[in-house]
Amino acid sequence: MQRIATAALRGTASAVSSWSAHCATMATPLRTAASCSFPTTTTARTFASLASHAVARPIHSRQDTLRRAALRWSKRLQSTAAATAEPTPAALSHPVVGKWFLFSSSLVFGIVVVGGITRLTESGLSITEWNVIRGMKWPSGDDEWAVEFDKYQQSPEYKLLNHNISLEEFKNIFYWEWFHRNLGRTIGMVMLVPALYFTFTRPSAARIARAIGASTVAKDSVARWMAPGTTKAAWACCVLVGFQGALGWYMVKSGLEQDILDTPNATPRVSQYRLAAHLGSAFVIYVVALWNGMQILGNWKTHVTNNGINMDRAAVRALATDQLVKMRKFAKSSHMVAGLVFLTALSGAFVAGLDAGLVYNTWPLMGDNFIPPMHELFPAILSSSSNGHAVMARTEGEPEKITLAQLFRDNRWKNVFENQVTVQLDHRLLAYTTFAAISAMWLRSRALPLPPAVRVAAHGVMGFAVAQVTLGIATVLYFVPIQLAAAHQGGSLALLSSALYLMHKTKHAIPRK
Repeated sequence: MQRIATAALRGTASAVSSWSAHCATMATPLRTAASCSFPTTTTARTFASLASHAVARPIHSRQDTLRRAALRWSKRLQSTAAATAEPTPAALSHPVVGKWFLFSSSLVFGIVVVGGITRLTESGLSITEWNVIRGMKWPSGDDEWAVEFDKYQQSPEYKLLNHNISLEEFKNIFYWEWFHRNLGRTIGMVMLVPALYFTFTRPSAARIARAIGASTVAKDSVARWMAPGTTKAAWACCVLVGFQGALGWYMVKSGLEQDILDTPNATPRVSQYRLAAHLGSAFVIYVVALWNGMQILGNWKTHVTNNGINMDRAAVRALATDQLVKMRKFAKSSHMVAGLVFLTALSGAFVAGLDAGLVYNTWPLMGDNFIPPMHELFPAILSSSSNGHAVMARTEGEPEKITLAQLFRDNRWKNVFENQVTVQLDHRLLAYTTFAAISAMWLRSRALPLPPAVRVAAHGVMGFAVAQVTLGIATVLYFVPIQLAAAHQGGSLALLSSALYLMHKTKHAIPRK
């Protein structure tokens, strides 16, 4: 803080000297001083008054007056900075760790999109084994391809759907699943190796000195690469990546069960329950990595680059009490929006797992109604296969009226997760709810004196929400083309990213107390 005050004093004295020299050359000192520009109106008036008297005094007296004024101004700057400074945490993580988190999150974003393409091209069941090491190798030669193709020919998908597939067509679907698995292995290494390095090594004294520069932050607070909380988050990501790989195979295995062949009207695909768990786990890894990356870089900027000064938070604290309460409610609403986006994305996994996007390809109505008939939404479920696909009772004659009590009989409640029509309606209703919540939050933001960074983040969430809704409608209307569906899945993660960014900005700008 002393260095800041000294620099401010020197800069102020220099500016004041040049300013007074300019005023002294003018014919009418008082009129000219009032017209001179300075950083603030109050300061301009103060120094105009001083200069009008200083011009008529001896040079040394004038300089003393201006020097004393500059000293008083620098003291005010110092006291203001001290009042707005945030307390430095006991430990700070280095920016390189934050950049590593952000890079890892970008890889997770990519694998989510690749996983969506793998699902849309029906490539996920092309590799029928899980070999962590040997599975990295791309088949070479006709003999190895013949072995892989023979394994695929034993699967229910080949027997029920793709019995006419050629070897060249098999290579195309094999590629997407192979690429998806190897990208997952790459992410595992990108997470594990740096986590080991950052945990068991320390930055050198020279690196610490270069990192903090002229900052007043204590060197002990940056003595390690990662703060304790960051270390836990890093290893949580590593564990989750390993769990994600095992969960991915558990999901694929559900589409290889032989009892699918014995289930009437069954479709050989993975369980929508396991698919939702797999996608949800990927989203959790992404959220942890992205959030920690943003927090680390934000904290470093506040406490090291700006010496603990957070002017956005200081400006918010200066607001009236009622405005401050509204700002805190806005910050809480950003958390709710992020939760709704996450939940809506999970419901999309059920839509993908059941191919529910291929029914009712109309909008805004589903057929002739906003909500389909109850006998389509909640028919009796006779049984469910091991991969979570329901065998439903057929309705003959006049459709029966379904009461609320009947929803809990004959396994009708399972329609929420296993009926294509019901699952699509669930996703639509959640999307409408999420979009309404985002719109309400955005409209509220326009009436609040938000810091510029928070306002831009709120606009970003609204923009991504409009794009995501547009992509979803187009995907349904055009019968789920691969390009639109993949963009829609990536859009869900982009929307979640914008919501997390808004949460990050509100946390740094809006105090909780």
